[in-house]
Amino acid sequence: MDDSELKCTLSKLRVKVSQFSGTGRERRSGGGFLEVTRKPIFLYALIPLVATILLFIWKPGFITHEVTIDGELPERKVNPSRFLITVLIISIMLGLLLFTYQRKRKMDLTINET
Repeated sequence: MDDSELKCTLSKLRVKVSQFSGTGRERRSGGGFLEVTRKPIFLYALIPLVATILLFIWKPGFITHEVTIDGELPERKVNPSRFLITVLIISIMLGLLLFTYQRKRKMDLTINET
């Protein structure tokens, strides 16, 4: 074995070993927390905005209360505290679902690449 064959064999072995050990330049990223959440940041900001608009237009009974002024017909008004709590709960739940979906998808892609 001359020197060039030895270097070629060593580089091939390094590539094969790095695939299993996760070291070297061939290492693939595992999709950490910041990597997953940084890319779709606009989706996480869009969730509360869409929830706010939909709830304000829809005005379901659990976030409104009836107000009567001087014997007129009762009018449904949005209760701000219930509205805020509902938007927060919906946003957190949908944000966690989005994060879990993207994390699982990223892991599946990483597994399929190796």
